[in-house]
Amino acid sequence: MENVYEILLSWPPSEQVRYLRGFFDGEGGPRFYRYKGKKGRHVMSEPHVRAVDVANSDKRLLTTVQQMLKNLGIRSRMYLDARKWERKATVDSWRLKVLDKEGNSQIR
Repeated sequence: MENVYEILLSWPPSEQVRYLRGFFDGEGGPRFYRYKGKKGRHVMSEPHVRAVDVANSDKRLLTTVQQMLKNLGIRSRMYLDARKWERKATVDSWRLKVLDKEGNSQIR
């Protein structure tokens, strides 16, 4: 395991779960995405993609969180959300999206 905070991964699983709950409460939340091709405002009755994700500028921390999720059998994907100096960002920002068991961000 490279580029992770080893101390967090050495915690017992119950403590990792507590940490993840707090981390997602503070840094993340639910996200709603329209399917491609849909224009305009979100309408509750229309199909959409729901996901849980977190954003942070510390890639190493998100890599550690991703490993903690993997240890619990939860799949996730990390990607660069905004590069430094793009969209008024002063640092690179990373996003970690929790996926369902098929590897999609759809949760039914």
